[in-house]
Amino acid sequence: MNAKNLEKFHDSLVAQYRDLIHEALLESEENHKTTVNLGTLNSKLRMIYSSAKYDGLDEAVIDQLINEVLPPQISEAA
Repeated sequence: MNAKNLEKFHDSLVAQYRDLIHEALLESEENHKTTVNLGTLNSKLRMIYSSAKYDGLDEAVIDQLINEVLPPQISEAA
């Protein structure tokens, strides 16, 4: 794979994981979206970390995505 294709693949993978983190947040919401079940969210984020590691993404990339997607008070608690 040439460098340009590799960069496109990486960008696509990052976008996919951004979507997965957003979905994890939405799936963790309770009480008409007024609260977040942190246990559920943490469980989902652990699975995302494992998958990202398998796919070759650095933990720092996933950490950055979590900080971008989750509101600050949730990302600190998660």
